[in-house]
Amino acid sequence: MNKIKLILIGCGPHASLRPKSLFKTFDEQCFADYINYGLKDCANGVCLTIPVSTEVAIFNNVPTNTWRFKKPLAMPAAIVVGKDSHFAKTGYPERLAQEQPVSLHYTQGGHMFPLEYPLETAAFVKELFKRLK
Repeated sequence: MNKIKLILIGCGPHASLRPKSLFKTFDEQCFADYINYGLKDCANGVCLTIPVSTEVAIFNNVPTNTWRFKKPLAMPAAIVVGKDSHFAKTGYPERLAQEQPVSLHYTQGGHMFPLEYPLETAAFVKELFKRLK
């Protein structure tokens, strides 16, 4: 299912975002989808299609403060971390895995590994769900 939309490589958000470290390892289809569906025209050029408050809320819920999870989780859980991600070097995933009944897994890629390796990530997550049942 090849559905990459035509993007003019030399101009617009593609040209300015693709070389940035966050985006340069994105799978081509994921990057095209990000450009086509994650951005919209706005007064200052382009902006995210989701509200900034949603973006902030996502990053405010990253489990770097594992002390707040005092009770053990009541359901099976797993943590998947890109081995090249800065989170892999913080010790937070290991700490959460020690404090909670979760399995910790490292996979190829960085912080945005699901967008770098989408098919492999989907297969891995499906396998994790089978194991967690």
